[in-house]
Amino acid sequence: MYQLSQTTKRILGAVAALWVIGFFAIFGLNWRPLERVEVVHWANGHMMTEKLFPEFAKKFNNDD
Repeated sequence: MYQLSQTTKRILGAVAALWVIGFFAIFGLNWRPLERVEVVHWANGHMMTEKLFPEFAKKFNNDD
């Protein structure tokens, strides 16, 4: 079986340690509660305005 040299082991250990530190720095320190987000469908966003919505609802529901 192939043996890794001490230098290679140290480099791989340093890379692994930096990866773990970076992972916790990005995800651990930036953790905050999720904010509530209102999602409006991109194709129907213009219909949700207060003035247009009742008219679009009538046409959609075929209310005359």
